[in-house]
Amino acid sequence: MMKTILLFSRNDLVNLYGGLAKRLKNEFRFVHLAYSHVERRILNEKYGITDVVVFKDEIDKLFHFIKYDPALDTIIDQEVIKHTGQSFNLNAVVQSDRTFAYLKYDECLHLIQVYYTFWNQMVTRFSFDFMVHEPVALSFLQLAHVVLLKHDILYLTQINVFGEHKYNWIFVSAHKGFLVELPEKLAAENTEEADLSKASKFLNEFRSNYQLIFPNIVSKTKSKNHFSYLKQSITAILRILKRRTVYKPDLPASSIDHVELYGHKSGSGLVDTLKNIYDYTYKVRYDSFDRSLNYFYYPMHMEPEAVVLYWGDGLYKNQIKLIENIASQLPPHYYLFVKSHPIVKEPVLYIDIKRIKAIPNVKFLDPDVSGRMIIAYSKGVMTINGTSGFEGVLLNKPVFVFGNSFYDLAETVIKVKNIRDLRELVYAAIAIKADETRLLKFIVAYLRSTKPGFVSYYLDYFDRIGLEHEDNIDEVSRGFQCLITLRS
Repeated sequence: MMKTILLFSRNDLVNLYGGLAKRLKNEFRFVHLAYSHVERRILNEKYGITDVVVFKDEIDKLFHFIKYDPALDTIIDQEVIKHTGQSFNLNAVVQSDRTFAYLKYDECLHLIQVYYTFWNQMVTRFSFDFMVHEPVALSFLQLAHVVLLKHDILYLTQINVFGEHKYNWIFVSAHKGFLVELPEKLAAENTEEADLSKASKFLNEFRSNYQLIFPNIVSKTKSKNHFSYLKQSITAILRILKRRTVYKPDLPASSIDHVELYGHKSGSGLVDTLKNIYDYTYKVRYDSFDRSLNYFYYPMHMEPEAVVLYWGDGLYKNQIKLIENIASQLPPHYYLFVKSHPIVKEPVLYIDIKRIKAIPNVKFLDPDVSGRMIIAYSKGVMTINGTSGFEGVLLNKPVFVFGNSFYDLAETVIKVKNIRDLRELVYAAIAIKADETRLLKFIVAYLRSTKPGFVSYYLDYFDRIGLEHEDNIDEVSRGFQCLITLRS
């Protein structure tokens, strides 16, 4: 029986999902949900898709129709607790949505009820097996996960990862980032010599270079000189001006526009931004990378990002405090090396860097130093759930994961549920030598789960990668067909 997939097109994902729907129309039935009329128009004009539900229109109608009901909060609260594995409750949903920052509490609760009602109506109105969209990063997506899971519908997201091809991707659960095909692949007993040989070749190639997963996207603009200061300042000015002109809300703005309102009002002001760039350029002094030291590595995450707010169970929004806590749990004469994310729109706040550098056993490294090289000489990696954690797995290092990740099932991953447990876990891990044979078996299962193609249709990533859209859709569509047999 042909399976039905709900594709939720928002921003640049409209081109990925529009292209896939056009290519796979004989393999799947599709339900199209567009975030706004911008995406609906692209689906219509570029991909010939006319039957589209517009999310903002539906929410607007429900918002004015549904009266706030305090009793419903209790029901939603219990469902959130149940279907997030007790990681969140209703208030945690509100707190984790950064775009609620400019709304009153009662407006947030009303919107939650609207989103809850909307997703229940979608399940009733359309019968679908999967929803595919970006990771859970906002409250209306977290409510989608809760409602869909209640009805045994998988909400999946596609992420790019390391693999055998130039670009590789996997399907993960949108709420936790768990690699959905991996358990079945790990359970398979037919690991042949050819598979082990392929895994060994992949590991050797990975370990022989220090290249990033998206080298085209990382710009080396963080050097300390007058030109870099001027370039970053101009970029910041243009970004702030764009943010203030793209969305001009009528006053008073409707709370259903909280995402757009946040984009318009959030971030530092122009003066504070330029001051931070100046301080970062002329006052920050990076520590030298001394690989002879005993150290663990913490690569900073982009903020705000789904991995911090949701895949981290909403616990680790303050990375500076986490860094302080990690450093305090390490044995004597062990350091924590910290580096900012290679893909950031603006430098880490200077005040945060000062707090990091004030910790005696922490070294703050130049962002241009290869993260993989840092991991290679480290005693292990500390991460909420970033890609650097997987690089640690591939280099057979202990990887301490504070959140949830697609590589959770790897032998060297150590889940840290409570920061107070970290010291004991670290001391134990230092004494253990990793088993390369077990790693190879994990890599065999992992590679069987990966698919060729580029799926990170966010910001301007696809344009900067320089791929041909139609050719890329051809590649991605072949991997997409795994949904035919998933959960059959």
